Amino acid sequence: MYAATQAHNVWTYEGVSLEGDPGPRAFIRPPPYVPFGVVWAGLDLD
Repeated sequence: MYAATQAHNVWTYEGVSLEGDPGPRAFIRPPPYVPFGVVWAGLDLD
């Protein structure tokens, strides 16, 4: 559920693009974009 929520979370992009807030820009990774679920699965947290 957490991965699905984060994959559709756009608060960082809204903050930077719509509100002009430079703070969230630190959370926007440079390309290529990798979905959160893919990153989480690759962490091998077993």
